[in-house]
Amino acid sequence: MDQEEAKQKKNTWWDKIVGIVFFVVAYSLVRTFMNGGVSDPSLEQALVTASQQINKNTPMTLDQYTEMTTTLASGKQLIYMYRYLGDGQVSQADLNNYLKSGIVTGVCTTPETKKLVDMGAGLVYRYYNTDNRLIGEIPVDSSNCVE
Repeated sequence: MDQEEAKQKKNTWWDKIVGIVFFVVAYSLVRTFMNGGVSDPSLEQALVTASQQINKNTPMTLDQYTEMTTTLASGKQLIYMYRYLGDGQVSQADLNNYLKSGIVTGVCTTPETKKLVDMGAGLVYRYYNTDNRLIGEIPVDSSNCVE
């Protein structure tokens, strides 16, 4: 496989991860907000409830390379924690180059996540390797959704 084919395969893999991540996030948030899952209207409580709902289904294997291990609500942040299951090394630069754009676009164009960031929430996508060492993270807040 030449370098161009390897790059194309890697881009396809990252695109799939971004798509799966947003499906899981949007589905969980829709269930929490649209089905009356939040009794306390505060943003912090809404994030706690969303995290609890998502965590009912974790750990969740998203594809052969990625597992969502858990989520955590911390103040006005909802933190998604993922484990990279692949053999190769992944760095913060890889996250920025291959995932950041898709994650930001997804957050800013998905009604449920856009509503959260407009309310002042920050969403953090945190990635660890199989040794539970932090690879890096992608934080998204309303400043990323400037039109």
